[in-house]
Formats: sequence, structure tokens, C-alpha cells
Amino acid sequence: TAKLAASISDTGGRPLGADYVWSFTTAQLEPMVLWSYQTTGASTPTLVGGIIYAGDSQGNVYAVFASNGTKLWSSPVGGSSIAAPTVANGVVYSSGGFNVSALDANTGACLWNFTALGYIYTSPAVANGRVFVTSGYNLGDQLYALDASNGHLLWSYTITPYSNNEYSSP
Repeated sequence: TAKLAASISDTGGRPLGADYVWSFTTAQLEPMVLWSYQTTGASTPTLVGGIIYAGDSQGNVYAVFASNGTKLWSSPVGGSSIAAPTVANGVVYSSGGFNVSALDANTGACLWNFTALGYIYTSPAVANGRVFVTSGYNLGDQLYALDASNGHLLWSYTITPYSNNEYSSP
């Protein structure tokens, strides 16, 4: 049996006079599987609004209810997804293979696709109406800025030609 004790203080660090003690057995700390969902998994999952979004090695992105593991939708994105999808403003941005895809977060419908010059290993970053990704692996090491609403290329920047180092998210 383990015990945890805590004292409550105000923002100035003065004790408020209440002490709490919780007692629990280590058996209560053992993880248990609540549900599972089988894919050919590859990406880190992203949790937003009670929905888990994840990509797989076969080029699909899945939306699964976090509460019970029931699939909401799946959508093909054209390449193995090893990076976590990014969710912003009701859109799931996923990278896989040479592609960046924007999917409707509620339905999985494809809103747009963009094809890069090289393989994309990174999660898309989304800010100010733009989607940023890097691509590389000796086929065009680039940083891309895309219009988040339609996937059109706004600009690209050659990082270091053929450096093989574009493995971190922008």
C-alpha cells in the first residue's frame, strides 16, 4: 500500500490548513487495456476533442473515438504515415510518403493533397493559415509553406541540398 500526502497553499505559499492523504494499493496503479484498434500502425497518435487520429504504414489515416475505440472514419493519404497528424480548425493535416493531405476532421473527406520533392518524415505545423513541412532523403531537401485552405504552395526553401537531415518537425 502506498500513501500520498499533500498540503494545500495559497499563491503566496501560505498553508491553508488542509492536508490530504490518499491511500491506494499498487494493484490500482497497474495499467489495463480498455480497448484496442488494429492497424498496420506507424504514426504517433494525436488526441483532439475525444477523437484519436493516427496514420498507418499502408497510407491511411484513422479517426477513432478515444472513449471506446470505435472507428469514426479512415481515409487514404497516399503514403506511409510515420509522423503524428496535426489537427487545427476542424482539419486533420497528415504527411505520408511524398504527400501532405488535409482531411475533414469529422468525415475524413480529402480537402486537398500536396506532393513534395522528397519524402516527408515530419508532422505538419499549422499557423496563421499556413501549413509547414520539411521533406528530404536525397530527393529535394525543402521547407514548404502551403496555404492551409487549399494546399497551394506559397513558398519553399532549399535547406541543405541532399543532407538527409529533415527528420524534425518545423
